[in-house]
Amino acid sequence: MAKAPLDTIIRVDRSVRPVYPEWVKKVMLPELEGTGPAEYDLAKVEQWFHDEQKKGGMVGNRIYEHLKSNNMLDSCLGLRDLEEIRKKGVTFFRERFKGKVVFGWKSVVLGHGGNLNAPCLVGLGGGVVLDWYWLDHDWNDDRPTLRFAS
Repeated sequence: MAKAPLDTIIRVDRSVRPVYPEWVKKVMLPELEGTGPAEYDLAKVEQWFHDEQKKGGMVGNRIYEHLKSNNMLDSCLGLRDLEEIRKKGVTFFRERFKGKVVFGWKSVVLGHGGNLNAPCLVGLGGGVVLDWYWLDHDWNDDRPTLRFAS
């Protein structure tokens, strides 16, 4: 029996402000919080990698600077997008992303400790966890940036 195709349509109420963890001192680009389509097909969202990331990894701060300096952050997904993708469940997440940790660079924050962090989704155990990854860590080819197709 054939498996039913995944429902890859994501709906985001952009009027709902993202809820950040208590350790967040500053949202780096709050003007981007409410931007992006209200509905889109996740199958058409790009899993983007920096060239150096494909070759073995690089520090997340360099990816963030590249996205900023090339005006790419507005095409990235953000925290609200990740929240809605998470609601699709672990089976959907694993089928769609095949073991990858996916990032919403539009919602980078500064923590009270002075470190920048990016939100991400990771499949752990029986669920999908919304986590935050420190930009001083390495990003390799299993940590794509989710971006709307241009």
